[in-house]
Amino acid sequence: MQKKALAANKKHEAIAAQRRREHEAIRLKKSQAMEEKRRRRDVLAEELKNKAIDAHERRMAKNQELEEANEQLRHARMEHRHQNSEAKAEKRQRIMEQARQLAQQEELSLIHISEPTRLLSISYAVFCLKKKKNTIRTHTQ
Repeated sequence: MQKKALAANKKHEAIAAQRRREHEAIRLKKSQAMEEKRRRRDVLAEELKNKAIDAHERRMAKNQELEEANEQLRHARMEHRHQNSEAKAEKRQRIMEQARQLAQQEELSLIHISEPTRLLSISYAVFCLKKKKNTIRTHTQ
């Protein structure tokens, strides 16, 4: 009977040891699966972080390009304004000279000339002319 009890005890111990090994294998597989999930999560997080950094750097580069383009545009506008002011001054001088010549031919005094309206070939300016007082001109032959 003791032999039977010892045999049964050994059988139970063997079954228990087998179950412990199976549980340990399952625990190891779960642990490995969790570790693999953590590793994949970390890899994905790193990829997302790198994509975000790349997107930010691209936005910053684009903003820099836009800033440079805006600066060039501001510079071009300032240069254009300067050229326009010079052209306006030259046109005003030409118009005033023409008005003076006309006034001299018609014996009128130029009182005022307004600013030309445009820089185009068709432009308007207002002349204020006043007839000169009668002067006696002697005409010699």
